[in-house]
Amino acid sequence: MKSILLMITREELKRVLLHIPLGLLTVLFGYYVGWWLAIIFATLFIFYELNEDMHLCDEAYKDIKGFIWGLGIGGLIIFGLKLGGVI
Repeated sequence: MKSILLMITREELKRVLLHIPLGLLTVLFGYYVGWWLAIIFATLFIFYELNEDMHLCDEAYKDIKGFIWGLGIGGLIIFGLKLGGVI
């Protein structure tokens, strides 16, 4: 059974943690290079995961969930740094 986005089960934990850095990288691309690169990277990542799931049936939602968590964490870090006047 697929779980909701905010819940991470023990079974999903490794795959979610593995994909959080990709979400963080996307935030860095968007902030330091350009929003267009973040959009391209995120779109290609999701297409890759869905294509892989179509062939392997490996429950790509777990990987995408990790990616989304990385986006959220990265966004909160950038927000906090801007709010604190660091960047």
